[in-house]
Amino acid sequence: MAPNASAGALTNESLSKAGLSAAAIALLTSQDVTHLDEVHAFGADDWAHLFANGLTLGHKRKLLEMVEQFQARPLSMPPPPNIKFNFGSIIVGLAFAAPSIVIGAIHEFGAYGATRALLFDESMLFVLLPGAAYLILMIIIIEANRSTFSTDVLEQRSVGVSVRDAMRSALTNMAVVAALLLTVIIAMMQVDSPIDEPRALLGQWYQIFLYSAMVPCFSAVILSSMLLLYIEPLDESAAVSFVGTFVDFFGEPSFAVIFGIANFVPAMTLWMFGAYGFAVGLVSALSTVLLIRKVLLTYLYMNNWTNTDLDSETMATRMAEAKQLRQASKISQSLHNSRKA
Repeated sequence: MAPNASAGALTNESLSKAGLSAAAIALLTSQDVTHLDEVHAFGADDWAHLFANGLTLGHKRKLLEMVEQFQARPLSMPPPPNIKFNFGSIIVGLAFAAPSIVIGAIHEFGAYGATRALLFDESMLFVLLPGAAYLILMIIIIEANRSTFSTDVLEQRSVGVSVRDAMRSALTNMAVVAALLLTVIIAMMQVDSPIDEPRALLGQWYQIFLYSAMVPCFSAVILSSMLLLYIEPLDESAAVSFVGTFVDFFGEPSFAVIFGIANFVPAMTLWMFGAYGFAVGLVSALSTVLLIRKVLLTYLYMNNWTNTDLDSETMATRMAEAKQLRQASKISQSLHNSRKA
């Protein structure tokens, strides 16, 4: 197979600028090689350049076209470190780890040891009130941010990509992850308590965190199943309209899974406090900070990313549409609440 005209015009210098090694350049400029999957001149870095562009192994012409694209549009560089994102994610991680640390410290050193069950008024003060406040806070955070993932998909999707297929894939993945988490969470709820007295402070909060993890995971599975049921028979145009109408619902399973994990990990930390003591529990709590920080930091960077393949006009139109969808969703929710009242 002879290389195309544009590929033949490529020089060794231009190929080198694409990031390929000398051996790979020699192979690409050879007139005799037609299939690169039969040779071994490419190094690991060369294959990395190829796979980074989503190209399968095959014709030399396709690889030469890839080199041309490298010259016209360099690979995107990782975003620079964002101090605000980093410190913010650490603070949120500490906030999630703080309750388990406090409960573990009270269990180890406070008045409510491992052997004493809480009295009724103590349960109201140390379990019911803070537990209800925590649940309300979790609901507020999910409700305020649940449309983020779905609006990001609508804003940043590449031209020609099916919204219907993208949403179906995302919902399926979220449902599977949530279902897998549920099997572990429910099993932990039904096995023995980490301490001898399950009605002690640590034992009760252990179950609260597990239940707070179970509820959003159940929600993710049910919502994903219902949305898949309705979007499956729609064509692309109707699917875009459907996603836009229920943009909050399409984003909620992702946030629900995140909160399921965010509650599951403190429960595991309390297990460490109860079963192995304060030192192991504290190390586990610090590990929780690292986990929450990593998840939140990844989300913040992805949420801040923009698809540079989209022109400014398309991007502005999509961002305006996403803003209208968020406003329409808030209005619809307000009307729904007023009707219930």
